[in-house]
Amino acid sequence: MSQRHSAAAFQISTAILKTNADTSCLSYDDPHLMLIYTASADSGIHLAHFETTTGRLSASRVVAGGQSFFLAYHPSKRVLYSVDENTAQVLAFCIEADGGLTPLNQVSSQGAVPCHLAVEPQGRFLVVSNYNGGVALFPLREDGGLDKAASLFQPQGAGPDKQRQSEPHPHGVTFTPDRDLLRVADLGTDRLWALDIADFKMHENKPLRAETASSAGPRHLAFSPDGTLAIAVNELDNTLSLFVHDKETGALKLRKSYSMLPEGFEGVTHAAEIAFHPSGVRCYATNRGHNSVVIFSVRDQALHSPEWLQDGGKDPQHVICDPTGQWLAVAWRTTNEVRFYPLDKLGHPGKASAILRVSNPMCIAFVPEK
Repeated sequence: MSQRHSAAAFQISTAILKTNADTSCLSYDDPHLMLIYTASADSGIHLAHFETTTGRLSASRVVAGGQSFFLAYHPSKRVLYSVDENTAQVLAFCIEADGGLTPLNQVSSQGAVPCHLAVEPQGRFLVVSNYNGGVALFPLREDGGLDKAASLFQPQGAGPDKQRQSEPHPHGVTFTPDRDLLRVADLGTDRLWALDIADFKMHENKPLRAETASSAGPRHLAFSPDGTLAIAVNELDNTLSLFVHDKETGALKLRKSYSMLPEGFEGVTHAAEIAFHPSGVRCYATNRGHNSVVIFSVRDQALHSPEWLQDGGKDPQHVICDPTGQWLAVAWRTTNEVRFYPLDKLGHPGKASAILRVSNPMCIAFVPEK
């Protein structure tokens, strides 16, 4: 392992950061530094500092307690949001100059087992999916804090899997690019619900509803950087459903489903996350059980040439690229590690060159220190 990619802790000079004691939720100066927040299922939210040009990573520290399941941050304010699965709360934190978190407020998720959240691209509101319950919409205050829920959507229906699909289980919430349209990946009904949003109210758009294959169990949905494709990662049958996205109407047309597993694999495994490279040339998806990240080339509205990243980590819960496209981060849940892999220009990962020790990591968020 080269010194420039050493995982050893290093000190971030406080002189790099822009500090103003009279202003909350500041922006930062240095474009080469990232705040790395990791949601832990048993120890809250962890913070580390990451230097994208060198791959150097600081030691982590806990900056918020609880049982954090997923993270999202505001597009223009220094505010981080989390869902706590145990207390069924949505939490808002101001990001301070050193990356620490100061609570703004918290509200009920309006359901049980909140598992995913997303901030509307203009930063006006936040939505949360409750695995046992529905989807809730929360207007955001001027300081980025949460107002009480303004709208609720409760999916209806069931799927053929009697154990996992006896009722709706909304798992992922994703905003359609350039539209006030929300997609809800519902593991329990094999549907990608379409919700129009106006005046902080959600209304089902039935003509735009899309479906995966029967018993697939869609968990999360990601749009390609150019907005022309959408991929659902399906937890129950370990497939990726590739949709062509009509940017004018918002419609999704299922093009093809792809196995996330190598031919001949017969073990028990469940898919978790899907992410695109910022260039759109690759996508990455996690297999918990097969203990791998499958990597597809993306071209001509199709997926090609699957490869599997396996390096001894177990239960990859989350995968994400940093905004520059230079790094791939994977949360290996039962290995209790977040590993950072350098990417070449085509999005191929090299050997992990920086590692964070975090108990039960569930989600990783790159927040620029800008």
